[in-house]
Amino acid sequence: MTAAPSGPEAIILTEAGPGRGLGHLGRCLALAEALEEYGARPRLFVRGIDRVPKELAAAVPAEAAEWLDELPLALSGCGIAAVDSYEAPARAYARVAGAARIGVWLDDTRRLDYPPGLVVDSGLRVAARGGERLPLGTAALRGPRFQPLRRPFWAPALRPLRDDIEAILVVMGGTDVRGLVPRVVSALSAAFPLAKLDVVRGDRSAAAMAEAMARADLAVTAAGQALFELAAMGLPSVGIVAAGNQRSNADGWVDAGFLRLAGAWRDPELDRSIVRAVGECWPRDVRERSSRAGRALCDGRGALRVAERAVNAWRASWLAVRPASIADEAALLAVSNDPQVRAASFDSEQITVGEHHAWLEERLRDPGSVLFVIEDASGVVGIIRFAVERATASVSIALAPRVRGRGLAVPLLERGLSGLVAARPDVTRAVALVRADNGASRALFAAAGFTGEGPVEPREATSVHFARAL
Repeated sequence: MTAAPSGPEAIILTEAGPGRGLGHLGRCLALAEALEEYGARPRLFVRGIDRVPKELAAAVPAEAAEWLDELPLALSGCGIAAVDSYEAPARAYARVAGAARIGVWLDDTRRLDYPPGLVVDSGLRVAARGGERLPLGTAALRGPRFQPLRRPFWAPALRPLRDDIEAILVVMGGTDVRGLVPRVVSALSAAFPLAKLDVVRGDRSAAAMAEAMARADLAVTAAGQALFELAAMGLPSVGIVAAGNQRSNADGWVDAGFLRLAGAWRDPELDRSIVRAVGECWPRDVRERSSRAGRALCDGRGALRVAERAVNAWRASWLAVRPASIADEAALLAVSNDPQVRAASFDSEQITVGEHHAWLEERLRDPGSVLFVIEDASGVVGIIRFAVERATASVSIALAPRVRGRGLAVPLLERGLSGLVAARPDVTRAVALVRADNGASRALFAAAGFTGEGPVEPREATSVHFARAL
């Protein structure tokens, strides 16, 4: 078995330019920066523009490329490939998935059935799109906490809000595709002549944007990607829907208490609505509630969360998941008798050699048992067990200390589930019973798409039952 290289090559494909704005580019740059933090080597390819603005991509290798016409050669065999597009067809994603070890698909509209990989859906109303059966090998990272924001927003310096609104930030997207800036500025200047207006025209670095947000008391903004940065900064905002795909998120921000929605770009009374909404935000207590709501939803660290999951999945891809045999007996006993494994089990007593030998022989003979070992270049590092009854499989997973705590459990469990379905296509549901005090296992199954179905109380300990459709 080949050991994993020191870090993956990561290829990111996105689009920008007139009619598209810079939102996709911004979050892909954020993902690239975060991937570097986890040891990856990212390169960015952007379609729709002649060049990538240096003020935006100074720290990331980036180039203009019509990658829908011809995929970059660098994609072949890369460790991680990410796509952020509202235009690429399903066949393009399939080609990218076939070229890379791990795929990352960024989309807040879920417009396609994506290939296996990480689907990043940072929309505010993802619960309305939840509940679908994801293909095996696919993990959904849902909600604003996974929105990739650029480095200055990872740990922003927040300042107390002033009593009055002295400075208003105007952000109509990187390219102001609706030409809203003159209209917004005119309305604000007439209604609030003492307020200083700072108009962003798409030519500022992430650091400059964070500084501008820190100086402002309120933002008037298109209801696109900028709202996530504004929320992370705790800057109260008045929103304008500038594209049809912004409506759902805008309504979600309103429901959460962060955003005042002035209306849509075509509304004939938009000017008056903007002024009215700004006036409603004037009291400091109103803006403080908005600020708290924004920070509660989006803390700015989404890019790091996505990058960590992607790099961990890449690392896990270098481990083998194979059927167990009697030759694995000693290695499996060592994993099973690890003190942390025993402490998390319902029966915490050490397992004797004789007991384990009898158990393993029985499991290998039992047609209702599916047993996989996890192996790295140095040997067995874990076990995934399934006990099948009718169409349901009960699952447990245990890892050796040398690989524990590296974020490998979720992708390895996913591979085990894929192996289960391949071996037993009649299985349509996986369940797990976890001790209520075992926070790590509860977090593992939740992250792997299992739904907690409430506590149960067997004799040994209070437990939580998890289930997932396959």
